[in-house]
Amino acid sequence: MALSLGAGASATAIGPGIAVSTAGINRTATAVSVLGIAAASAPTLSLGGLNSGQVTCVGVFAYAHSATAGDCVGVLGLLEGTHDKPGGTVSLALKNPFSLLSDGLSASDLMAALTSGDSLLSKDISRLTLGGPDIVALTSDYGFEPISKNGAAIELSWLGTEIGLFPTTKNTAGFLGNNSSVNYLGLPRIGSSDAGIIPEISVGDFVVPGLGTIPGWSTGSPGSGSLSGSGSADGGSSSGSADTGSIGGPTGSAASTDVVVPGGLDADALVKQVAGLLPRLP
Repeated sequence: MALSLGAGASATAIGPGIAVSTAGINRTATAVSVLGIAAASAPTLSLGGLNSGQVTCVGVFAYAHSATAGDCVGVLGLLEGTHDKPGGTVSLALKNPFSLLSDGLSASDLMAALTSGDSLLSKDISRLTLGGPDIVALTSDYGFEPISKNGAAIELSWLGTEIGLFPTTKNTAGFLGNNSSVNYLGLPRIGSSDAGIIPEISVGDFVVPGLGTIPGWSTGSPGSGSLSGSGSADGGSSSGSADTGSIGGPTGSAASTDVVVPGGLDADALVKQVAGLLPRLP
């Protein structure tokens, strides 16, 4: 089935398949499919990447072009090349053509497909993207998920500093743009935290194809540092009641001594405080 709407639209479907294209005034859109699905839209009004249209390519062979959105080509349901014109990126992806069967369809998947160029029929096993704010990015619909929005997949906090490994992508423009995917090639992000002398480690959820999600874990309070844009958290404490970044002493008649690491670390003061604790440690 082939359907085109608009003077600048064209659609061709060879064999069982679907090709749909829509083009606004002075716009062009092309869709070609061979045993697959190809769709392209190019609206009349496109405001800085908003409402820029979409291109979708799934099947044995599919090609779509939009004057406003860009281009895509899909081969055998496994490989996909994409030019995201508003986002200023080009990408090559290895796809899972059986994701609808193996992973099912959630409400979030449906909403993502309706608001982006993502396909309901396949997901990215891996996607290499060049250009845009990230310059280079390696992402996946599987694997690690960020601990929080604009965070990272793994966050290490110690002595008032937080390091985020595998940060989220920065590109939010275009039909493939989002800031909720982990960039495995992204440089670590460094920020501040309330963690003290006891290191804190937080790891995000991990999605396994066909098996579901392995929950993340944390030794402190996940997403509490500046990388996640949230406030302070109580973490880094051992026995007894303790404030953020402190180690409470053992219970008993002896007065409790806390090791507190302020934002501006004083190495000499830290050594003296730790030395005062040594006789009381088991």
